[in-house]
Amino acid sequence: MIDRITEWRPGESAKGCKAVTLSEDFFADHFPRHPVMPGVLVVESLAQLAGLLVEQTVWERHGKKAAAIMVIVERARFRHFVSPGETLDLDVKLLSCHVEGAKVEAVARVGDKTAVEARLVFANIEPTPELYDPGLEKWREELMREWMRGMEKSGGS
Repeated sequence: MIDRITEWRPGESAKGCKAVTLSEDFFADHFPRHPVMPGVLVVESLAQLAGLLVEQTVWERHGKKAAAIMVIVERARFRHFVSPGETLDLDVKLLSCHVEGAKVEAVARVGDKTAVEARLVFANIEPTPELYDPGLEKWREELMREWMRGMEKSGGS
């Protein structure tokens, strides 16, 4: 649910975007004749960007791999519908980050309108052999390179 990472500051914040297109599968049912991106998927976009930031921060601060799992959505506010053809701008800021977990302030905007704002709480779990797949890790590294392609480094990897 992320198309591009536009700012990357491990330990602090990240920004990204998602181009919302009519070809997205969820528009078939949500809603006929009035397509709207489900709010839960806007939150998922924010959670994906935040999770990447949390994992990188844990690695840089503590030298440990972590899988950031969103466990709580606090204070979620849905303020603006997101429609096909719009770009969702994602902005996440770390409020706290430890080996065990993290809390993030997250905002999704369309232009100058706030679509969704929430605090997201993550539990960090150590990837066990059952959860760790070297092929998946390589694919994720490729995705990160693609998401950050053309971006000048802004305070971090």
